[in-house]
Amino acid sequence: MVRGIAGCERGCPADAKEFVRRGFKEFSLAYVEGGILTAKAVIGDNKELSIKMFPDF
Repeated sequence: MVRGIAGCERGCPADAKEFVRRGFKEFSLAYVEGGILTAKAVIGDNKELSIKMFPDF
């Protein structure tokens, strides 16, 4: 998890949406709702890694 989803301790969903807008390394980020994010990346042999991140309230 990335710092409780991009600083949700300072208020969500605005910070989570800003994190998606800025991006993070090679991940494709998407905002779901309530601070929940999905992150996808292509890994070896063209396989896709997909994770869902939940804020720690």
